[in-house]
Amino acid sequence: MNNIYKRWEQERGELNHKWLGTNYLLQLKSFNKYIEEVKKIDSMENRKELLSIFTYIILQWQENRELILDLLKLAEIELSPVNYFNYLPLSSTSESNKVWLKSIIHNTWLSKYEVIKLVENSKKIFFDADYEYNKLINLFETIDLLDDKIPGEGQKIASNFLNACTDLSYKLSEFSKIQRAL
Repeated sequence: MNNIYKRWEQERGELNHKWLGTNYLLQLKSFNKYIEEVKKIDSMENRKELLSIFTYIILQWQENRELILDLLKLAEIELSPVNYFNYLPLSSTSESNKVWLKSIIHNTWLSKYEVIKLVENSKKIFFDADYEYNKLINLFETIDLLDDKIPGEGQKIASNFLNACTDLSYKLSEFSKIQRAL
């Protein structure tokens, strides 16, 4: 991997592979399975445990959501091949030539690898996941532990959140294809 993209790729890799794709998705799957158990063996103890697990899992999304957004906002700038103009031999190109070369190279790269489409699709999936996250937060904040919405509606929303997070992990992985092509 080229050093130009190393920092961005390292952050994306740690976020996606060490947290989202590995730990977080497994935790969300376990949470969904536990909701199933609460539906089968419904007790106040199980509901309290469910709330405890939910709190732990949900706080992780809250802690990482800004990093995801920042990575997506910076993807086009950080991954663009025009960054090569900061290093030899391209850094020795005259300023007048850099202007038009950077424009052509950047626009060709955007078109060939559909970078804007990938970023926008990734943002949409992120906002879908964030929407489901907020629905979960609202559900757990507005009901008491005796409410039947926890196992029923909670499972549906948690499943939607899991699916959106899974899709986001796949989309974040697609950025490595752009980097390998350079």
